[in-house]
Amino acid sequence: MSKRKILELCLDRVELVAAGGGRGRGNTHIVFARLIWPRPAIAEKISVKPLEFERNAVDLKDSSWTERILFKETIQGTCGLEISVSERVSIGQADRLVTFIGASILKMAESEAGSVMVGPLGAGLVRMPFQYLGKLANSSKKTPRMLGVGTIDLSFCRKSRSEHSIEIPLVSPRTVYRTTRTVKHGETSAKRRTLLKAGAPNGVVMLTAGIYE
Repeated sequence: MSKRKILELCLDRVELVAAGGGRGRGNTHIVFARLIWPRPAIAEKISVKPLEFERNAVDLKDSSWTERILFKETIQGTCGLEISVSERVSIGQADRLVTFIGASILKMAESEAGSVMVGPLGAGLVRMPFQYLGKLANSSKKTPRMLGVGTIDLSFCRKSRSEHSIEIPLVSPRTVYRTTRTVKHGETSAKRRTLLKAGAPNGVVMLTAGIYE
């Protein structure tokens, strides 16, 4: 059986080709990260982090560890990582979403989910068993649409401390449109243009993975 290690995953940069219109007026996007089967009996860990983008990107390379950290988890063998980036939302919407997720998780924990950890918004940590996340997603109308999704398998065989740069390409899970409206002679007309088709590349997520014994 493979030896257990500590995995520390930190965000370096997130880029989008098309950020879409979204429902917010600011440049806040929400990054959802799923660490899948990090070790036996732990099916999934979740991290949720609202970030301020500039020109469809956010660079965290020189930011503090607290702002960059997604996971610090014990892993054993191969595990998976999925990253999703939401459409643009307002700061208020982001705050309400993370609060809603945390409250829903705690409510489920009281009734059926068992032991759950919910961290502060600043750290961006929300953890729960994966089967309850599905229930939450299906019941929530407040979850923003995703603009980019990417998945990668993680396998670290080195015994000593090491760092790895990781790039995860993002693809659009849906067709992204841009709607423009014009007013002529008192009448409003709308024209919709396709920015990205479903399955098209839509950016990249860059991370640093630190491995410790």
